[in-house]
Amino acid sequence: MTDLRTTRAVLAGTAGLALLSVGAQYPLSLSGGERGFVFETVEYFGYFTIVSNLVVALGAGLLAVDPSRREPWVAAVRLAGVIMIVITGLGYHLLLAADNETTGLGVWTDLGLHTVVPIVTVVGWLAVGPRGLVTWQEVHRSLRIPAVWLVYALVRGQVTGEPVYPFMDVQTLGVGTVAVTLLVISAFALVLGLLLLGTDRALARWGALEPAMERVEESDA
Repeated sequence: MTDLRTTRAVLAGTAGLALLSVGAQYPLSLSGGERGFVFETVEYFGYFTIVSNLVVALGAGLLAVDPSRREPWVAAVRLAGVIMIVITGLGYHLLLAADNETTGLGVWTDLGLHTVVPIVTVVGWLAVGPRGLVTWQEVHRSLRIPAVWLVYALVRGQVTGEPVYPFMDVQTLGVGTVAVTLLVISAFALVLGLLLLGTDRALARWGALEPAMERVEESDA
């Protein structure tokens, strides 16, 4: 069983690390842009990497303040953060890292956004949960958040002629290729949500058994 202080510390640390990574990368993105503050800001906060880190920060932050919260929307945000940040980490290292060249502070912010935050988020979720927030309904609700982003990204790509990510470039790759890629990623998100559901239930059962096992050990002693 994890005590309340540890739970809050892990959740607050996760939220803080995600916000620090987003905040540190933001001025670097602005300084490297050439199309004005508004355009560069909209573009920056439209990336899935940034959105996923912010969702992680929101879900972990809300529960750091009060780990006992059980509102459906809070549970959905927490679960969405875990699902999205895993996709961010894997997607970046499998599809994008080879073409991404960073220098200076960018090396560290890139590491934070795409590697450290995903690892810390998953380890933190496994360690402190909170347990019992993942249900069939929450898996469904949580997937609405990346679905909204996907619609935004596709519309933006068609309107501006500039895809958010190379694998979403309909003009170059074709509708079929992009559709298959996005379907695979969407299917992975669903499978990941179901895996988290099963893991949460297993960890919740184990947590419920721990006090009983401790009492048995004490009585044997």
